[in-house]
Amino acid sequence: MQLFKSQSCRPFLSCNFPAGRLAPSLRLLSRGVGHVATGAEVTAEDADYEGALAILNRYQRYPSAPPDEPARERTKIWLNHLGFDVDRLRRPKVIHVAGTKGKGTICSYITRMLVEHQGIKGYPQNIGTLTSPHKLDVRERILINNKKISKPVFSYHVRTLDTKIQSLSSKLGLMKPRFPAFMSLLGISIFLGEEKVDVAVIETGMGGEMDSTNVFPHPVATGITSIGIDHVHVLGDTIEKIAWHKAGIFKSGSVAGTVVQDQAVLNVLRERAEEKRVAGELQVITDQRAIESGAKVDPDMPYQRSNLALAIFLAETLLRSENPGFSVTADIARSVQDVVLLGRSQVVEDGDNTWFISSAVNDISLREALSWFKSIQYSKRHITAPRVLLFNQNFSKVSPRDPIPLLRIIHEALCANTPVVLQGVVFCTDQLDEIGKEKSDLIDFRIDRKAISSLDTQRANSKTWKELGGSGDTIVVHTTKAAVRLIQEKYKGAEVLVAGSGYLASNVLQILRSSGLRI
Repeated sequence: MQLFKSQSCRPFLSCNFPAGRLAPSLRLLSRGVGHVATGAEVTAEDADYEGALAILNRYQRYPSAPPDEPARERTKIWLNHLGFDVDRLRRPKVIHVAGTKGKGTICSYITRMLVEHQGIKGYPQNIGTLTSPHKLDVRERILINNKKISKPVFSYHVRTLDTKIQSLSSKLGLMKPRFPAFMSLLGISIFLGEEKVDVAVIETGMGGEMDSTNVFPHPVATGITSIGIDHVHVLGDTIEKIAWHKAGIFKSGSVAGTVVQDQAVLNVLRERAEEKRVAGELQVITDQRAIESGAKVDPDMPYQRSNLALAIFLAETLLRSENPGFSVTADIARSVQDVVLLGRSQVVEDGDNTWFISSAVNDISLREALSWFKSIQYSKRHITAPRVLLFNQNFSKVSPRDPIPLLRIIHEALCANTPVVLQGVVFCTDQLDEIGKEKSDLIDFRIDRKAISSLDTQRANSKTWKELGGSGDTIVVHTTKAAVRLIQEKYKGAEVLVAGSGYLASNVLQILRSSGLRI
C-alpha cells in the first residue's frame, strides 16, 4: 500500500480492486495531480475509460419513461435507494439555473468566480458543477473546483453507479434512467459522496419543474436565463407554458433572479415566484451589473453581458449566505475572462479558414448567433474572404426540432441590414466520421443511424434553402469530417458559420483539435 498526501486533498489509501478495474486514487486524481504511468498502464486506463463510455452510451438506448412519471420523481427515488435522502440533499449550498439560452455559460461564470473567491478566502472548500451537454469530453459535465475528474476516477464512478442501478432495477423493478438522468445521478452521487462538496452549481437539462436535477429541496439561489420556444414536445407550445416549467426550480425561501425577459415571460415568472414563496421578490438583473464590474465578455454582445450579470448576482447571493456584507469585487468578476466557452460563439482559426462555431439550436439562440456573426469586424485580409454556412438539424421523435424555421431565421438575418452573401452552404449529418472511427462520447445513439445515412433530411434542407432564395452553392455530404474537408479544400480562406446542432459544433471542434489545434 502507498499513502498519498496533497495540500489540496485528503489522504487516500490505495487498495485492491477487481481485476480489469483500475484503483482510483479518487481525491488525488480528481484534483488533476499528475501521476507517472507505464505505457501498459496508459493502455489499460484508456481501455477502461472506453468501457465506461460504452456503459454510458447504453443508457441512451433505454426506453423513455411514461409522461406521467417525471424525471424529477424518478431521480428522487433512485437517489433514495442509492443512500442520498433529503437530508443529504440539503447539505451543499446549491445554485440552480434554468432557461432556454445561456444556462451553461452562467454556470461556468459562477464556478469561475467561486473558485477565485476560494483562492482568496478559502471558501467554498469544494465546488461541484453539473452541466449539460458536453462539447468535446463527457467529463466536462461534472467538475470539481472547475476541473474535470480524471479518466480512471470517472470510469470507476460510472461502473459503480451502473452496477448499483442494474442490481436495484432487477431487485425492485425500477425503470432504468436514461442518459440525462444517469448523468444527474452520477454528478450528485459524486458531489454528495466521495467529494462532499459544500457548494454545488447545477444546470437543468430540460425545463425545470420536472427535470432530473430538480431534487434539491432548498437551494440558496435560483436563476432563470433567457426564455424562448424550444422542446415544445415536453414543455408546451407557448412561451408562457415554457416559462412555467423553467420557474419550477424556484423554492420556498430561496433567492430568485432572472435576466430581462419579454413581459409575458416575466408575468409567469413572477406568478411562480409568489406561488413558490421565494425569498423576497423575483429580482430582474440587467446587464448594467456586468458593465459596472469592468469584466470583458466574449463575445461582447448584450446577451453575454446579461449572462454575466445574472452570474454575478447568483454567486454573490451564495457568498453572502456565509458573509452577509459580501459583494463581488472587480477582480473576482474579471476572473471570468479566462473562461473558454466551447462551441458557444467561439472563433477558431485553422491557418486558412476561420470557423465561427455556434451550438445554437433554437430560435432565440440562433438569432443571437447570427447577430454575433454579423457584428464581427473583419480585418482587411478578410474583406474578400468567401463565406460558408455549415448546417444540420435532424428532425426526429427524440429531437423534434423543425430545421425549416431555423433556415428561415438564418436567411433573414443574413439578408438584413448589411447583407452577408454566402459562396457555399454545406449540409451534413451529426455523424462525426465513418462508423467505427468516431469518438465514443460524441455519438447520438438515439438517432437511427441507417435512416440518417439516406441524407433525406439534408437534401430537404438544401431544397428549402434554395426555395428561400438563399445565396451560395449548396452541397450535401454525409459526415461532419467530410464536410470540414470539403470546405477546407473548396473554400480556402473562408469564414465558416457552423450552426443548427450542438453535435455538429462538437464534431467540428473535435476535427479541428485532432488536426493539432489547441482548443
